[in-house]
Amino acid sequence: MASLIDDFVPSMTYNSLPVISQVAEAPELYARDLQDLHELLQKHHVPRGVSIRLIHKHFDTADNKVMVFDRVTIPGLRVAQIMKPIVPTENSQLRGIHFFVGENASLQSYEYSNYEVPDMNNYGSFLAEFCTIISERRLQRTFGLKLQCPNELDRVRDRC
Repeated sequence: MASLIDDFVPSMTYNSLPVISQVAEAPELYARDLQDLHELLQKHHVPRGVSIRLIHKHFDTADNKVMVFDRVTIPGLRVAQIMKPIVPTENSQLRGIHFFVGENASLQSYEYSNYEVPDMNNYGSFLAEFCTIISERRLQRTFGLKLQCPNELDRVRDRC
C-alpha cells in the first residue's frame, strides 16, 4: 500500500525536478490522465484541500536546504505567501504539502510549510490507486499531490 513519506527530500532530488517551462504543456498533453486523476479524487471523496499538482520547482536549492512556503504580512494590504529555501531543524514543525510519486510507489514530500494538512490516514486506498496510476502511466515527474487544509486555502491563495 502507498504511503506518504513526509521527511525532507535531499537537495539533489529536489534539483532534479523539472522547472515549470518543462511541464507547462502537460495538462494538455496528458488531459485524459489528468481527468482520470480528478475522477479518482471524487471517487474516494478525499478532503477538499487535496488536489493534483503539476510537479515543478522554481529554482535549485543548496545542500541541506528545503523549499518552504511561508506567510508574510504586507502592512495595510493582506497576507501573502512566499517560498524560500531554509535549512530545517530537528524540531521543525514543517509538513510536506507537495508530493511526487517516488520509485517505490510512495508519495515523497518535496516542498513544505507549517500549514495544517488534511489527515490522509483513512485514504490508503486512494493513495495506493493514485500511485499506481502515476507509476503505470509514467507520470512521476509530471503530476503529484498537493495537501492543504481548507482554512489555509481561504487565508492565502497558492499561485504556484
